[in-house]
Amino acid sequence: MVCVEPRDQPARVVRKWWRWLSTSANNLALVRLGLEAATLDATITTVAHGVRAEQIGVWRTKIEDRFVAVGVPRKAATIEATQAKAMFTGLVVDLMASGETKRLNLALDNYLTQLSARISEYATDS
Repeated sequence: MVCVEPRDQPARVVRKWWRWLSTSANNLALVRLGLEAATLDATITTVAHGVRAEQIGVWRTKIEDRFVAVGVPRKAATIEATQAKAMFTGLVVDLMASGETKRLNLALDNYLTQLSARISEYATDS
């Protein structure tokens, strides 16, 4: 699993998760199963909508708390975490479909640079 330190910045947490899943076929397969379980209709999986929403929301909630811990106001942290989750999920789907790790790593680096800049702005606005 991913070792996240209490003082890790949100961008570092996202990078650690990406490295964990993008460098191991087994880890990517686990992530794929989670996405499939969350997106399949309950009549197929017998997993209720609320349970699926909670499962997919755990990661977002944890990264949202990480944003708040570094000084991002809660309302902005919710938005940032939602965007981070959407970006990350999109990269995962792209990786599963294309296997183009180099291109996706560059996209992740670009996003995390922008994210770190926004986090710095929140700190200076406080």
